[in-house]
Amino acid sequence: MIHFNKYSGYKRKDDERHKDMHSLVGVFVKSEKEEQLENKSTIYPFKLFFPMNKVRVYYCRNRDERSKWLLHIRAALGYA
Repeated sequence: MIHFNKYSGYKRKDDERHKDMHSLVGVFVKSEKEEQLENKSTIYPFKLFFPMNKVRVYYCRNRDERSKWLLHIRAALGYA
C-alpha cells in the first residue's frame, strides 16, 4: 500500500498490520527485464533504490501488474 510518500508491505492480502514500512523520500524506481523461471513461468521485476545504496527488488506476476505498481510509485515520488 502506498500512502503519501510511504510504502507499507504486507505478508498476506488479508493482514491488517503491515510487516514493514519504507519512506519513499529520495527513492529512485527502475523497471527491470522480465525473468524466466525454471518452470517456464515469467516474472516481472522492478527495483527501488533507497538512500545509502539499499536496493529492494519486487516481482510481479504479469506486465500489467508491474505497470500499475510503477504508475502508483512514480506518482507518490512526484514523477510526472
